[in-house]
Amino acid sequence: MREGPAWPHRDKLPGTPRFCMRRSIRFVLLTLTVIFFAAQLKQPDLSNPKGHNFKAPRAVEDSLRRACFDCHSHKTVWPWYSQISPVSWFVSKHIVEARKRLNFSRWTNDPEEAANTLGEACDQMRAGQMPPKSYTAMHPEAELSKAEVDAFCKWAINGQ
Repeated sequence: MREGPAWPHRDKLPGTPRFCMRRSIRFVLLTLTVIFFAAQLKQPDLSNPKGHNFKAPRAVEDSLRRACFDCHSHKTVWPWYSQISPVSWFVSKHIVEARKRLNFSRWTNDPEEAANTLGEACDQMRAGQMPPKSYTAMHPEAELSKAEVDAFCKWAINGQ
């Protein structure tokens, strides 16, 4: 005589707790998939306006291009993940806010304003706040050495 339940697949019958749980999980996954694909329809503007009038010594400008220009200029290189919502919303918002604070593509001709802006940037670099860790985690090449920070600060304070 056979051992075990009379109906070996009874947990697959409608109304059983396991059946209901599987059905709920499928519903949640399907709903999340639909939401994810619907979110792709709302993409932020990832364009780069024209303009670039920032001048610095070659070594300083090279460091800034590598570590700062993706967020603080109109020379942004949009990575592949910036095309996927909701990540695109976060990246776009971050860049818009960064450009409001400091934009090398719309550089001021006012020496006092430039000195204040560059002095603040120097302070943030020395404190390790710029470039932010969330950026350097994805772009390790953007890490600035102490010598690069010192060169920027020397230029910013003495001779921009």
